[in-house]
Parts: sequence; structure tokens; C-alpha cells
Amino acid sequence: MSLLACLTALTLSTILLLPPAWLVHRVLIHQSQIETRFLQQQNLDRSLELISRAIQGAGYQATTSKYRATVESIKIQKGSSSRSGDAIVLTQDIPDQLGYDCMGNPLTRERTIKQQAYQRFYLEPNRHDSRTQKLMCQSVDRQGR
Repeated sequence: MSLLACLTALTLSTILLLPPAWLVHRVLIHQSQIETRFLQQQNLDRSLELISRAIQGAGYQATTSKYRATVESIKIQKGSSSRSGDAIVLTQDIPDQLGYDCMGNPLTRERTIKQQAYQRFYLEPNRHDSRTQKLMCQSVDRQGR
């Protein structure tokens, strides 16, 4: 094979193989972007589902006491600095049927503060990316802390 034949073969193979390889590369990048967006959307949907379920349960009062002092069931706490952001605090009585807090723990009498189930949603700065924040959920443990 002469040098001219080798160069011609190399040029033709480059012309024929590079566009499909570039197309496959772009398709794979686009697919990974779509999967990332899909996972972010799933996380957002799950977060909103948890918050909406907690808000629906907020303010639930057992009908055992007729003259009970009303408790603010939904409070919005304003953050005092950029590190501690705003928070939503939700309280409710323990339901007769099985209920769960935002962490997936069953609502029981041990997991209460003054006989009220407590859930707090707030944003925490991300350690790895300073531009983003994580939605955090705080609930009461079995010792009432």
C-alpha cells in the first residue's frame, strides 16, 4: 500500500466514522441530562408530597378535650441570617389511626412535645455547592427531643 492510499483510506474512514461517533456522543450527553432532570423532578415531587402531607395533618386535634387552648398548627420562622433560612413548623395531635411524620416514623405518644407531633422543614446550605440548598426535615425522636 502506498502512502497516498493509506492517507486516502484514513481520510475516508474519518469522514465516515466521526459524524456517527459525534452523534452517539451527543445522544449520550443528552440522555444523561434528561436522567438528571428526571431525578431532580422526582426529588421535588417527593419533597412537595411530604410537605403537603404534613400540612394536611397540621392542626389535627383529637376530640377528647372540648375546651382546649388553640395551638398554632402552622408557623413560619424567618431566618436571622443567610446561614439559617426560613422554616415551616407543623404541629398536630396524634391521630387515632396510624400516621407518619416526614421521616417515615409512626406518630406515637413517645414522639411528641407536649402531646403534639412536631415537624420542621427548612433549607440547609449544601456543603459541596454553595449555590444550592437541601430541603431538610426535622422530627421528634422517641425521647421527645
